[in-house]
Amino acid sequence: QRNALREVFRLLRDGGALYLAIENKDSHRYRQGYPDDHTGIRHISYLSRERADQRSREIRGRGYRTYTYNRGEYEELLKSAGFSTIKCFYPYPDYKTFSSLAPLDSTEIRSYMLSHLDSVEHSKEEMLTLVAERKNFAVESGIDGASSFLIKATK
Repeated sequence: QRNALREVFRLLRDGGALYLAIENKDSHRYRQGYPDDHTGIRHISYLSRERADQRSREIRGRGYRTYTYNRGEYEELLKSAGFSTIKCFYPYPDYKTFSSLAPLDSTEIRSYMLSHLDSVEHSKEEMLTLVAERKNFAVESGIDGASSFLIKATK
């Protein structure tokens, strides 16, 4: 992954940007038991690489090779590839179908977004529960529990 990102960085013009839409290994969804998007295995994304590989072999008969990261790890990975400016956003509900986008470097904006979500996909009661869970996990604890990220990395 690092080598691929270094190659993207090399090919970009000065001031060029990479936009990355990707899952968060520490997603509140994964922590609540939703299956990993790539393997279908519950509670695997946030395990250590060794434990995730072992669990994948037990369940699927093959190793775990789909590594995702949390916000800090993505930022570190992109910086190590040469990117100087990295901005992370929370696409709600996720990067595949987002209707809202909030910068993760602003607690106020993130908190406002999480407390004013409106979705036709959920009943009012379900939405209030989701907002409370996300707010508690992503805002109050200081941990980014967003389901996924949209990241802009600039050369």
